Amino acid sequence: MSFPERPFDFFFPESGPDGDALGETYFEEGLAESLLARYWRCSWLDANLNAAARGDSKAAGAAAEQLNRFGALPGAEGIDLSAYSKAITREAEQVGQSPSQYEYDLECGFYESEGANR
Repeated sequence: MSFPERPFDFFFPESGPDGDALGETYFEEGLAESLLARYWRCSWLDANLNAAARGDSKAAGAAAEQLNRFGALPGAEGIDLSAYSKAITREAEQVGQSPSQYEYDLECGFYESEGANR
C-alpha cells in the first residue's frame, strides 16, 4: 500500500498544501469534520467493546461516557443521536447483538487494519 505524498486538497479550502490554487476536485464543507467525528465514535465503540470483553466495567463506563458526547463534536451536530441509538438498538435486538457491537460492525469495520481482531 502506498500513501499520498501530500495531504488531500480538501483540507486546504483556499489553496492546496503548497499554496497552489485548487484543482477540479471539490468536497462538501464539513466533510473532514464529519469523517473525524465518525472515526472518533468508532474508536470509543472499540474501546467500549474491548473493555466489556475484559470485564473492565470502569473502562467500559468511561468509553460509554465519551460516546454520549458524540453529538457535541464538530461534524456531528445536527445528528439526532437519540433516534439513531433507538434504531441501532432495535436492529441489534433483531439479530441478537449488543447495540455497541452492531453499530461497530455496521459503521466501523472499514477502519480496521490488516490483522485486527475485531
